[in-house]
Amino acid sequence: MTTFCEYCDKFVNTHIKEYSDTIKVKGQDIEITAKGAYCNECGKRLFDRDLDNDALLMAYHKYREINGLLQPEEIKRIRTQYDLSQASFAKLLGFGEKTITRYEGGSLQDEAPNSLIFLMDNPANMIDMLNKYGEKRLTKDETDQALAKAKALMLSELSKYKITSIQFKDHYSIQPSMSQSNSEWRRTKVECYSR
Repeated sequence: MTTFCEYCDKFVNTHIKEYSDTIKVKGQDIEITAKGAYCNECGKRLFDRDLDNDALLMAYHKYREINGLLQPEEIKRIRTQYDLSQASFAKLLGFGEKTITRYEGGSLQDEAPNSLIFLMDNPANMIDMLNKYGEKRLTKDETDQALAKAKALMLSELSKYKITSIQFKDHYSIQPSMSQSNSEWRRTKVECYSR
């Protein structure tokens, strides 16, 4: 590969090798090991847009790990489980239309939007958000489709989220009595599927 070396002041052949560096991310020192382009003549590391961008994304990934923030693929998983587009998910949460696109592309989110996105992983929270803001921020079809997905997830993953009977009662119009059998309980859950 040939590129311009600012140290040799000419175009040179380069090679790729690993290096360790500390990158400051939001005031925090993040140590990474990444690949860089090196001049074959002077041996110094040179600017390479793709490799340097990979190093920055690596630092962001590590920063998110250290600080308990969602990774881009986790944000995408949360959004797609409700069949929402990036723009629709952003609008529903009250973000700018391109915000989720940037986060899923690797841009670093702050803690407040991260917490809101994290809460949407729980279908009960998504149902609340859709009931309150869905038709104000999304089309009726988008809202109905996301609500159907959230309700289906809530029913299929009840034990994963350890939803209590109080939460269950808050999201459904009736709650089965203690005297009902298991088959009546299952039927009641289906009957109580929506408010």
